[in-house]
Amino acid sequence: MAILNIRLATPLLLLLAAMGSGSQPLAAEEIRVVALFGSKVLLTIDGNRRMLTRGESSPEGVKLIKSDSDGAWLEQRDHSFYLALDSSIGSQYQSAPPKQVTILPDLDGMYRIEGEINDQAVEFLVDTGAQAVVLNRPLAERLGIRYRQQGDPVRAETASGITTGYQIVIHKITVGTILLHNTTAIVIDGEQPSRPLLGLSFLSRLELQQRGKVMELIQ
Repeated sequence: MAILNIRLATPLLLLLAAMGSGSQPLAAEEIRVVALFGSKVLLTIDGNRRMLTRGESSPEGVKLIKSDSDGAWLEQRDHSFYLALDSSIGSQYQSAPPKQVTILPDLDGMYRIEGEINDQAVEFLVDTGAQAVVLNRPLAERLGIRYRQQGDPVRAETASGITTGYQIVIHKITVGTILLHNTTAIVIDGEQPSRPLLGLSFLSRLELQQRGKVMELIQ
């Protein structure tokens, strides 16, 4: 049984920003995401089927930056954009403005933010030292998450020591204007943490910026 580190000693590594800016026209007339295969993405580019791995560029100059379970981040002519599965863009495409959430610390220096898990309200504690989103047993039960039936048992390392947990996938997590699907989470079989932790399984899919005491999440 694997042991998952809920808290890490190292700081969060900022990942590549998903959204670019500007409105430079794309060279290809049409780009469509057809299928997702882990680190590979099947595209049609002007009617040509192209299978790209992360970091690879097509003959048309379309580069796959990375992908998730919903779509792919692509780049062409220094223009970065996100394209969901089964959606397409044409030559007149302009990138949408990024979604951004600003979080201020509370009196204890903690970063708390209202959000939703599967459309039900929760208050998250942002924790860049947690490998995943972490919930306690009472909250999981209130949210109707069948973690024992649908999750994989794991031994989780917390600040209090090794404990039993269940690894699950949360269909939808919303924070402000940011929405992510299919996020890995751990349900701890106990009362802790008192608030759900918004950990790296969520944060690493965003850009995180720290400006003084102000934290910004950018999608």
